[in-house]
Amino acid sequence: MLHQKVDLLLNALNAKGAEIASLTDSSPTSVSRLRRGARTPKMESPTIRRFSRGVVLFAARSGQTRKLRDLVHSPSSDTDAMIAAVAAWLYSDDMPGGLTDSAEQRVQFGERLHQLMLLAGMNNKALGQSSDTEYSYISRLHRGRRMPKAGSESLRRICQALYDRFCSDDRLEDVSGLLHIPAEEIDAAVLRDWLCGYSGVSTSTALLHFLDGLGKPPAPAPSSLSHTVVPNEAPYHMGPRGLQEAVVRFLADVPPDSTILLYSDHPMDWMNGEHRAAWMAMMQRCLDQRVRIRIIHSVERDMPELLAAIESWMPLYMSGLIEPYYSTRSRGTRFRHTLLLCPGQAAVTGFSPEGTACEFAYVTEPERLAHLDQYYEALLKDSLPLLSVSTTCIEPADPATVRHFGCADVFLEDDAAVVGRTGEPPLSFRFLHPAMVRAFSDLLGQ
Repeated sequence: MLHQKVDLLLNALNAKGAEIASLTDSSPTSVSRLRRGARTPKMESPTIRRFSRGVVLFAARSGQTRKLRDLVHSPSSDTDAMIAAVAAWLYSDDMPGGLTDSAEQRVQFGERLHQLMLLAGMNNKALGQSSDTEYSYISRLHRGRRMPKAGSESLRRICQALYDRFCSDDRLEDVSGLLHIPAEEIDAAVLRDWLCGYSGVSTSTALLHFLDGLGKPPAPAPSSLSHTVVPNEAPYHMGPRGLQEAVVRFLADVPPDSTILLYSDHPMDWMNGEHRAAWMAMMQRCLDQRVRIRIIHSVERDMPELLAAIESWMPLYMSGLIEPYYSTRSRGTRFRHTLLLCPGQAAVTGFSPEGTACEFAYVTEPERLAHLDQYYEALLKDSLPLLSVSTTCIEPADPATVRHFGCADVFLEDDAAVVGRTGEPPLSFRFLHPAMVRAFSDLLGQ
């Protein structure tokens, strides 16, 4: 259990063992032994004290103190208290993926439970009956009002009921697409860990899964709508359904050879089922009309989810007309915001407290559009490029540095990790986000 928790901490913080060791003048070998389970020292040992201190110092240096505090249930952000909490957590019975009962984590749990219930075709009552749980309790979890403990019996029953439904309906492949974990590795415990905020798969496994997927040619984006969508021309649109209506209207109004600016940190549950196919078709139509797309991604998520977001955009990235960025500012936990803007033409904007239904406004007034353009530029000012995509093969400066992973080649550049598909059609990614670069560096052992 100790080595699993050491591995979880390093993966959660995107930290290398050598980085932790360097902060306390320790040997990288000592951290490696802890991670592999080659050593199991006592909690009071100098090895654990040094490791715990290194973890706390790394979290502070990388701006992840709050994340670490939530994970190990530290009573405060004081350095000594955090060190003690890390050591105690390493030897506790707390399940990997257990989170504190904060408002942000309750909302995250509810959003993820909603996604699983949609896949399972179950409402609150059906899930309550299948798991022998009060459906009113399921409803509170679903709406982000409650957060169960990771090891609770009620959560175990809920996850078992969902898993049983996925098996009986032969839908584990759909769950695999959501969690980005091979279907054969999914069980009720994996669902529990994912619900509680831990992906259930290590960073290295997620990267290997992504690289393996490059062996398959990306499915083309739909060229036509899978069903008829009638734009709703009301000035305001409420909730996920309203955002669907507003997005359809917005993309239909985008003129050829223009630019659209996108940002949203609202939950993505509005992009589901048939609407996702409609959205992909309309985005493809924009690209066919030489519309440039600048998007600021919300990347405050774990590595498997970040890779999943990139995979979902892959058919559109291949156009060469998309500029992806990520914000260097923390999103915060009080409010969520969406801004979709075609300068001088139209915008969709919504702002709401965390966990509430948002009212999205459809804006066409020139003066308001000019203000929204300034807002987006302010967001972009504090953003950096996430990655670049090329439909040609990127060659390394030194061929000896390339590592081969099936149908993908990986090598590092200064402040970038490059992944290229060796098959046809050629496709290369240059990852620029520091967490991604660090993860690929760790995978390569560099």
